[in-house]
Amino acid sequence: MEDNQRHGFGLIAESWGDVLRRVRKYTGENWTLNQCIIMHAIFSDHLHGRECTVRRLVENEDIPQQTVSNAVTSLRASGMITEKVHPDDGRIRLLSPTPHALKQRNRIWAEAIGLSPPSPE
Repeated sequence: MEDNQRHGFGLIAESWGDVLRRVRKYTGENWTLNQCIIMHAIFSDHLHGRECTVRRLVENEDIPQQTVSNAVTSLRASGMITEKVHPDDGRIRLLSPTPHALKQRNRIWAEAIGLSPPSPE
């Protein structure tokens, strides 16, 4: 299965290069492919009412633990995600998009497919 289909972008016929260009345009950030995949997974979990975890990213997105940790650190520093400790297990970090990240996502989607998906806020 192609990466675009595996990560949910196949439906809008986007290449990861197109997605990365849009991210750069709207955020000014030069994200790596892994950062883009990670943000997509965090957005997806958020839209489904779930909080994403580092473990889920490692297991489901097939990205090495250290790469996920580095990307999470960078995305948090750039104001795209928040990170909090799971209330029942202090070893688990819960990742959520910031309001700023959700706004940027809506702008990217609006340009990519002509629609802006509803925000669960």
